[in-house]
Amino acid sequence: MLIIGLWASACQTTPVTNQTDGTNVGAGLAPPVNDATRVGAGLAPPVNDATRVGAGLAPPATNGTAVEASLNPTHEGVDNAELILTPVALNIQPTRPPRAVATEIPPTVPPTSAPATLPAFTPAGTVILYSDSSVGAGLAPPALSPPVLSPPVTSPFAVAVGETAVAVGSAAVAVGETAVAVGETAVEASLNPTPYPVPQPAPNDLIIGSSVQGRPIFARRFGTGERAVVLVGGMHGGWEANTVALIDALTVYFAANSGAVPADISLYLIPVANPDGLLYGRTAEGRFNGHGVDLNRNWGCGWQPQAYWRDQQVDAGAVPFSEPETAALAAFLQQIQPSVALFYHSAAGGIFAGGCERTIREADSALMAATYGEAAGYSYGDSFSAYPVTGTAATWADGEGIAAADVELRTWSDPEVEDNLAGVLAVLRWAAENP
Repeated sequence: MLIIGLWASACQTTPVTNQTDGTNVGAGLAPPVNDATRVGAGLAPPVNDATRVGAGLAPPATNGTAVEASLNPTHEGVDNAELILTPVALNIQPTRPPRAVATEIPPTVPPTSAPATLPAFTPAGTVILYSDSSVGAGLAPPALSPPVLSPPVTSPFAVAVGETAVAVGSAAVAVGETAVAVGETAVEASLNPTPYPVPQPAPNDLIIGSSVQGRPIFARRFGTGERAVVLVGGMHGGWEANTVALIDALTVYFAANSGAVPADISLYLIPVANPDGLLYGRTAEGRFNGHGVDLNRNWGCGWQPQAYWRDQQVDAGAVPFSEPETAALAAFLQQIQPSVALFYHSAAGGIFAGGCERTIREADSALMAATYGEAAGYSYGDSFSAYPVTGTAATWADGEGIAAADVELRTWSDPEVEDNLAGVLAVLRWAAENP
């Protein structure tokens, strides 16, 4: 009734009372009750004429079908049921109100030019959404509550919206699964960081053997002295990758400080004794070689077919030195007959001297271990007692007359370079002074 009143004021006409129904229509003329031709002029349709709904006018309050048609009018000859999308159906976009959608898809009639009442004709497939809840009662909106036009919504669009809603839901599930996966990956990564790169030999390095899977085991030499000191990292591969990082760091140090090696000493650095296991990072698989054998249970002194790591039995190999890695290391040590051999592990935090009951010649492994421990700040003097160990490298080397020890870092993540560099320098001096 608001538009009718405004139009009447602009024409300066005098309101006339409809003699048939007594209603002041404010248009200057009272439309005949049965005159359908005046509908196009924007005048109120006959109260009971539902056929005028197609003109976009308010339907009779008693006719629910007409109300639905006023919200979803169609062209003549088109089945209205195929195109109807009720306001309830629009709830398939629960996370965003319909008015927000209009900002993304241009509406059929721009909101800035929207009339205060229903248009004379609404294009097929357009849904008119009102700014208040009056439509929910099945009635046309009040004249003082201007409509807000939504973007065109056809039946296929409704299906697409529904599919989009499903897709959004699926995406939400996928995101949730991804979040779980990310969480699991984060936990796994905290236990199994990116595997340490497998060190590669330089042209002048000494290749002393190869792993089960054919990766080279090599030594880098610093100094030209007759007495040798050997440092071995990565016996347990990726499980103790920080020992590989330590030998790499020591390699860099001695390459830049060649004078740190005494004149009568040759220092051999073997960064990784188990290159195959290094690829697995800090996992149980990373501890063992390509055959699944614990290389620090495969040496000749004190070897047992039943070997243990913590509280679980591990494979010690069919016989001592059954594995190519231990066989190559043992042959190299026997060839150069070093004064000292140190085997790096983590993370018991101490120096554990080798001790084999059967010896070729006496070796003062305990004194050498004490020298290293004092300089590096590690505990020493006690035997490893956390669990039984058999067939270890340090024990075998001691039996060969080599002062040997296991150097256990304090953690499995930090190479503890500064402390161990101090220990190595002290042992180099010890070896030079104790031929």
